[in-house]
Amino acid sequence: MDNSSLQNDLRSCFELYGSLKEQVLEKCEQMCNLYNLTAEDLANEWGAYSASNLASAVPTLAALEGMERKEFAKRSEEFASIKPSVQTPTSTKSQSRLDESIQNSPSVGIYSTPKRSNAKRLRSPERNSLLKEDLHLSNQIASSPVLHSETYDFSQRTNSGKVEVSYGIQTLLMNATFKRKPADSSNDVQIKIYSNGETEAISPDVLYMFNVSHSKASCLSLKVDCIGKYLLRKFSLGEPHSYGKASGLITTYGQICSDFVDKLDPSAILLEGSHELTHGNSVQLNLSKLSNYAVFPGQVVAVQGFNPHGNSFIAQKLFTDASGSGATQSIIPTFTGSLHIVVAVGPFTVSSNLSYAPLQELVKYVTNHIPHVLILIGPFVDASQENVADITMMELYDTFFEALIQNVMSPLEGLNIKVVLVPSAKDAHHHVVFPTPPYKLRKTYPNLQCVGDPSILNIEGLTLGATSTDILLHLSKQECSYGTQGGDRISRLASHLLCQQSFYPLYPPNEDVFIDYELLEQHAGINFIPNILIVPSSLRYFIKYINGCVVINPERITKGYVGGTFCRMEVAPQVSSGSLSDSVVAQIIRI
Repeated sequence: MDNSSLQNDLRSCFELYGSLKEQVLEKCEQMCNLYNLTAEDLANEWGAYSASNLASAVPTLAALEGMERKEFAKRSEEFASIKPSVQTPTSTKSQSRLDESIQNSPSVGIYSTPKRSNAKRLRSPERNSLLKEDLHLSNQIASSPVLHSETYDFSQRTNSGKVEVSYGIQTLLMNATFKRKPADSSNDVQIKIYSNGETEAISPDVLYMFNVSHSKASCLSLKVDCIGKYLLRKFSLGEPHSYGKASGLITTYGQICSDFVDKLDPSAILLEGSHELTHGNSVQLNLSKLSNYAVFPGQVVAVQGFNPHGNSFIAQKLFTDASGSGATQSIIPTFTGSLHIVVAVGPFTVSSNLSYAPLQELVKYVTNHIPHVLILIGPFVDASQENVADITMMELYDTFFEALIQNVMSPLEGLNIKVVLVPSAKDAHHHVVFPTPPYKLRKTYPNLQCVGDPSILNIEGLTLGATSTDILLHLSKQECSYGTQGGDRISRLASHLLCQQSFYPLYPPNEDVFIDYELLEQHAGINFIPNILIVPSSLRYFIKYINGCVVINPERITKGYVGGTFCRMEVAPQVSSGSLSDSVVAQIIRI
């Protein structure tokens, strides 16, 4: 590959993490050549390294050199000692070594969830006096000594309020105030949890992980049949055939899976059928005849091609877009003035202390701008936070959480702001399962609503989907693509959720996600395209219009030891001829 082509591929693959400066681009190019990596391989290794070790996912020259020293030192020694007759290690082996070194690294923990077997269940003696100090939301909290706490001081940040990204029609954006008018302060906004009519919203007391292997297999097979048959109908492909030997062109469907445990490889892609279509049998899927594709484990596809020998299906056409239509006819916008929404994602305190200063700053912003809705997405008591992970907290996790929510709700009293809490399986006090049940609070608040993860909200006719799980990062590690260079990779990753009608279409899931597949089938579907979709990720923040939906990654309100970003939105009343998504203006703001 020539240098210009490699540089273009690097820019495309690293778009998720920010634009590459010239020196950084040259360093990336050097590492690709030295370690026999493709641009996508290097981008994936950077994503894993930065998410586990750095406060920021933005690639810099110093950070790349640090990754090279830490993760590639052994690899350099191996390359130096390789004889000409020895085959060069493949990127799959390189990724395996990287995963092993990350697991053994003492630095893991900025966004990764530690093992919960002890920290999740241990409870410290109750001491109410210390609880009051911890939950005062001030900088008076004594924090554990950490290497970085003296280097970074949240209160000394200079970019607070900076607009990082703006989105929307220019005329609407110019007129947007992102602040509710005083005359509008008495309007009461109604928020409902959308359900498909077949199941109710997930209960705080739901039982989970009781399903046996047979029920899990049944759920997975049902998903393959539902999405596969939908693709056949949508693209008028006719009736499906099994994977048996055939001389002519055949049409079928199935789930993408890998022949190996490692990342999906073009030479080892399998198509696994449902119990109804193939009795669960699989066949090797040959995609070499396609000019471009983007597949990942768990993706349900329809395919047309040939299977002349019965053991290798040669694809001629691949169909992956099973996205539904827009909001159903029964969901009608009812708001007459601009609707203001603020969305922030945890962790809500920096890694070095439990002062929750970033959350306090967010509450100040909300009391000044008075949005109709404040959506707070966990984790709140992050199990990977240093003071939580080493169990130095003096209080019960759930007691700490209850007091934390009280400190959020008290300043908002009387402002008529609806607060929505979306849970996270990374919360030390909550259930480690996905889908995640809503928080269960002992104290009730009239303007507070706890929902599950994921959820689709109906806010006066505006449909908004939200999750706390970093599905974009997980997909970025597993997706296998070809012929997509120069395209918008982050849009493609986000579109997989809509195209697969699921908040978590990846199977098997990431190692820190524990899925109950019966609950996933009931509560994690996206059977219509919402107006707005919130997909928090450690990848770079963005606001994009994808498949008729405004997809937003607000990133996180803290990133390790420094402040992060949040999102504010203003939605104008729908005009009769347009989509409600066209009325959305939004900005990503520095806390």
